[in-house]
Amino acid sequence: MNIIRSDLTTELTTPVTASPQLADKEDRGERIRSYIELHPDVTAADITRSFGVTRQTASRHLNKVRVAHGEG
Repeated sequence: MNIIRSDLTTELTTPVTASPQLADKEDRGERIRSYIELHPDVTAADITRSFGVTRQTASRHLNKVRVAHGEG
């Protein structure tokens, strides 16, 4: 006897989305990089205070923007 389980089809076809935390991090990263592009003289300390991220995170975003613009 064959049993068809339609509920399995739903599970397999449901798109996989990023976790809300990951989406929030990506959105925050985009906001930080946009801010850096608008304020090129901003420091890692400024970003740390403004966005509530660690200095390491702020420095990483600064480096990404500067490398993308040929400054690093």
